[in-house]
Formats: sequence, structure tokens, C-alpha cells
Amino acid sequence: MVTVASVVATLATAACGGSTASDGGGGASSGGSSGGGGVGNASGSGGSGNVSGTGGQNAQCPPSFPGHDTACPQNGLSCSYSQGQCCPPWEARCVDGKWEGLVSSCNPPPPDPCPATPPAPGTACGSSDPCGNDYQYCTYDTCQEGTDNVTAQCQGGVWTVESKLCSAPCEKLTPCQCFKRADCEALTDTCLCECDYNCPGTPPCACACGGGKFLGCQSIELPD
Repeated sequence: MVTVASVVATLATAACGGSTASDGGGGASSGGSSGGGGVGNASGSGGSGNVSGTGGQNAQCPPSFPGHDTACPQNGLSCSYSQGQCCPPWEARCVDGKWEGLVSSCNPPPPDPCPATPPAPGTACGSSDPCGNDYQYCTYDTCQEGTDNVTAQCQGGVWTVESKLCSAPCEKLTPCQCFKRADCEALTDTCLCECDYNCPGTPPCACACGGGKFLGCQSIELPD
């Protein structure tokens, strides 16, 4: 597009920015201490949790996590049940002759920081913490319209990287590039035609006017 301007347009220097971010997903599980029995919680009359093994140092501790509100042998007795190296143990306490279950949630630590530069596709990735979440989402650079230029995801132990070309800002375009962009318009002191610049694909010059001076290119708002 072409429009006439009386002054030279100021060239903007907007370009792709540089930033990284990470967005790792993580699951969590939790248990309650009342209600119906089920795997992963301390509830249910006469039921049991999902942990088996030793019940702590005291021989009176049940071999598996006791059901909430079931009978216990000795007031003040406290038993611990391991949930593995990455999660806090579950606790069962004998209060007034009945078991009370204390069930902790198990959340993974936050993901590792994103690499400073986009990783090579297919290279190895994963958390440096054995209890961490291996999923990772990183972004690099931002196009002028605000979209991410490069994204990298760590899935299955390898990086998947996607990139796209940013549309150059109108102010950075040559006359021929400016003519071909619907969201840009060329500025001139009088009258200007594409054929004045012998742009590729442009037919022989047949405009009523021409020969104007190209003063720059500016963005315009397109109608909805």
C-alpha cells in the first residue's frame, strides 16, 4: 500500500526479543483421614492404605498403614510408613484407642531452569533431581506480535524444538517488501508506484503518477 506523507517516517528498531521461560507440568496426590476407604488414603473402617512393610521401630505397629478410626493397641503409639525416597512418609498415631492417619501429599520439585540457548533437537534432557519431573517447556525470543519464536519441550528424555519465522516489522522493509504486505503502507512525498522500483512480478509501469520518493514503510491496522 502507498500513502503520501510530508515528513520522513522514523524507522523503528523493533525486533525479536530474547527471553526464556519454563513451564513444567507436575502431578500431585494426596490422601484424606476420613470417609470411605481406598488406595492412597488413610480412610475406611477397617481398611488399609497403599503402603506395606515395617511399621516403624515399634513391634506393635501394623505391617501396613492402618485404617482410620480402627482399634490400636496403645495410646501414644506412633508408626511411620515409607512412601519412597521422593515423598514424605505417612504417619499413624494411636489416640484414645483408635488410629489417626496423617497422610502427606507428594509433589515433585520445580523443573530445572531452561537452557540459556535453544537446545538441539533430539538431545538428551531431564531433571537433575531424581525426584523431579522430566517434562520441561521453554521459549526463546518473541516475535513483534508477541508470539514465541522458538519453543523447546523435554518429553521422554529428549528435546523437541519448533521454530517459526517472525514477520519483520514494516519499518524494516524495503519498498518492494512494503508494497506486498497488506499490513504495511509505503510513505512518499508525492506519488509512488511499485513499478518505480522494478519489483519482481510487477507488470510494466502504467500508473498515472510515479517517480515519488520512498520515505519509509509503516504498519497500519487492518479492518476486522
